[in-house]
Amino acid sequence: MIRRVNKFNSIYLNWIRISSEKMSIQSLRSSLITVAITGIIFMLQIQLSITGNVGQKNINQTNICNKKQVDKCAISLVPLTDPELLQRPPKTLADLDHWCRKFKRSEKCVRQYSDQCLASESRRTLSIVLYSISKTLRRYCGQTKRKQELLNLSHCLDNDLTNVSKVLFELSGDMHAIRTIEPANMRIPLCCCGYQRRKEVMINLLEHKCSTFVEMMETMLQGFTGDLFNYVCGDYTEDSDKCQYIIDKIKPWTKPLEWKSFILPVVQIVESL
Repeated sequence: MIRRVNKFNSIYLNWIRISSEKMSIQSLRSSLITVAITGIIFMLQIQLSITGNVGQKNINQTNICNKKQVDKCAISLVPLTDPELLQRPPKTLADLDHWCRKFKRSEKCVRQYSDQCLASESRRTLSIVLYSISKTLRRYCGQTKRKQELLNLSHCLDNDLTNVSKVLFELSGDMHAIRTIEPANMRIPLCCCGYQRRKEVMINLLEHKCSTFVEMMETMLQGFTGDLFNYVCGDYTEDSDKCQYIIDKIKPWTKPLEWKSFILPVVQIVESL
């Protein structure tokens, strides 16, 4: 842009020099007006170009911060909530490779949302969750043996894959309900207890049909949420009886889900404190 301005100035000064030698004063004055108008138009074009670039940047940021878009990315971070995987479960390692590539795109999408659209506290919380998920799934996507284990789990669950995934969507409903529970200091304990309850349901489903994969599923679930819940849950763990005294405070969520992913409501719970 600076080069364009300098080029215009150079042409303008050179034209003045030549014109002053060859043209009459009246003709020169008329031409100067023409050049001035041309210069104004030229500078307006530059200004419009700058405004257009800023506008495009704002449009891009609007897309990044679009809730529906980031929710699609977030549910695709977890195999058991990814709509594409649930509709067409992987049959081969090549199918799983396709999902692993999609996971990387989804992770980038959620990170951009975190960096550009969230306040600092929410950004830190989401970073903890993303780190856990990324570490877990890169382990599975990075080794053929691990990918085969994930594929075997999918084959074992078969038609029950959607029943297991339903539990994680119900977990999202729990997190929606917890966001407004009073007193506010009960929200984190209830978040932990809600997770433990849904995890138990999922493991029970797995034991019924695919008992050999129970340990693997526990490891995956721990990987998806472990760093966050280890950090905030304190005494409200599966080894404690404290949850039984408060779990009934979580009422069934009957409204449409704002977030299908359970990840983002957890971030909102932390943000609400």
